[in-house]
Amino acid sequence: MKYDVIVIGSGLSGLTASLKLAKSGKKVALFEKHSIPGGYATNFVRKGKDGNLYTFDVSLHSLSGMNRGCPTREILENLEIYDLDIINTKDDIILIRKGERIHIPNDSTKYKESLIERYPKFKSGIENLFIYLNNSINSSSHDVSLDGVPLSECIKKYVNDDNFVEEFCYLWVYIGLPNDKIDASYGMELISRYIFGGHSYPRGGSGRLSKTFSNHIKNNGGDIFLSSEIVKINTTEDKVISVTTKKGDTFSADEFVFACDPTNLFKLIDSNIQHSYVEKINAMEKSTSMVQLYLGLDCHTKNLGIEQSHLFYYDDMDSNELYECFKSGNIEKCNFVTVAYDQLDPDMNKERSYLNVAILDFDHNWPERGTEEYKSKKEYVTNALLEKLFKVYPKVKDHIQVIELGTPKTMARYTNNSTGSIYGFSQNLKQGGLNRSSFKTPFENAIVVGAWSFPGGGFEGAILSGSLGADRLLRKSPIKESNSSTLIPIKQLMEGLIRKFNPENADGLDITYKFLFQGYDPIYLEIKNKTARLLPDSETPEKIDTTLTTTHEVWQKICFKELSGQDALMDGLITCEGNLKNFSCMPKIFDKQI
Repeated sequence: MKYDVIVIGSGLSGLTASLKLAKSGKKVALFEKHSIPGGYATNFVRKGKDGNLYTFDVSLHSLSGMNRGCPTREILENLEIYDLDIINTKDDIILIRKGERIHIPNDSTKYKESLIERYPKFKSGIENLFIYLNNSINSSSHDVSLDGVPLSECIKKYVNDDNFVEEFCYLWVYIGLPNDKIDASYGMELISRYIFGGHSYPRGGSGRLSKTFSNHIKNNGGDIFLSSEIVKINTTEDKVISVTTKKGDTFSADEFVFACDPTNLFKLIDSNIQHSYVEKINAMEKSTSMVQLYLGLDCHTKNLGIEQSHLFYYDDMDSNELYECFKSGNIEKCNFVTVAYDQLDPDMNKERSYLNVAILDFDHNWPERGTEEYKSKKEYVTNALLEKLFKVYPKVKDHIQVIELGTPKTMARYTNNSTGSIYGFSQNLKQGGLNRSSFKTPFENAIVVGAWSFPGGGFEGAILSGSLGADRLLRKSPIKESNSSTLIPIKQLMEGLIRKFNPENADGLDITYKFLFQGYDPIYLEIKNKTARLLPDSETPEKIDTTLTTTHEVWQKICFKELSGQDALMDGLITCEGNLKNFSCMPKIFDKQI
């Protein structure tokens, strides 16, 4: 069967891309290995010792950015998903650090006031920090100045206090790296979404969210194939032509969206064109995985002394120390997060409740599934997490009806994410922001969206990536080989750029660019003392701050604003080595009207 677009993977990025494309009139087919759609956004049911059925949410702790005007909400509204019932979380988040119980209000003004009360000498810095975060969530542009900057360093520009940084950046577990290693561009986006976007929960759990997406895809003419694992991707030259399922059925399309782990997916392709790409993505660092303890309780959690839905228990260690505990599998010293789901959605289990206890973990800490060693470790970790939980909430012990433990091996089994990664490629300093793996693949009619692409993992990141990927496909204008007569000679093109130099916007800049155009010798451009010049061939620059690699055709389109630099980066049409800010500031530097 032939489609306009085939989407592989029904996580939230695949669901979002599929719905957006279907609503735009594309004939879409969505393929999923599992028997239900959603990836990490699913529910499951277990029978308790009391004979009752308990519904569990696989991974969603809360959905941020759902306040009016926030990106996640705007995407859902633009997709016209009005039948999704979102419950706003009103209560505080509890953070336990160094024996202190800290309340974090789900209200930006109250939260700012509470921080000022705790850190009065940093009042001005805290106010400026909140102004920045508020502006960032209302801006559609990506703050490239934070790319490659540690989150902790970014926060210290406002409040230079280690204890404040650790307390304020308590959400680092939702990125999976300590604050010194998180790329600030993504870290600040996450924090701003929680503070100004609020934290909410879809009634019925994340499985309801995925089911709603699925229903709308079908209502817009899309096809969804569940229990349909793709085992082969068929290509010719530089295009994908079809996919083959485990059942032996083959489906073709004009365009393909890979909404899944590309390191696994590209093993299904037999093509020389992909080798350098595969080497690149295989060398990238993957994010952490997670262990989750699912507990079915025979009463409401508030009856057991659990007053808030979310608890972050960090005790005495900072994020760097805790992260090392996770990496080494030191369960005894690991922090944990608990979520009381009956306080998010009272109707999910009626008179009963479900409590989740989660810690970060790594696949390398676990034996293979099915072995005696694996079973033994599951029992050990379950008991260790229960012991931690009972120290904070001792009454829980006598009300447990269901105990289920999900490990990194479980995550890999159900999502097909290598090493059970929960956030795709790591959001480290080299892989965050616009340095992240782009949508582009070696095939001109296939893109990658989701946690393994821009902007990154998490429910909100996946939804945004799926939406952005669909947009890129819908406005796709491939760079084709141009007749030489249509291209301005490269030196003339660069000289035209110099003529558009605006010295007023270059105050204090000292930048040397190196341009590598395919088929040409390197070209060097220097900006210094509010002047811009192309270096003569005989002059070798003392330093190179930023190297840009692209083609003559792409650069001409960027110069004439037929293609934005950001889109070119995300499509892999241009690469930037060195300081990315130097590339992002070029439109401002060269904006003089001539």
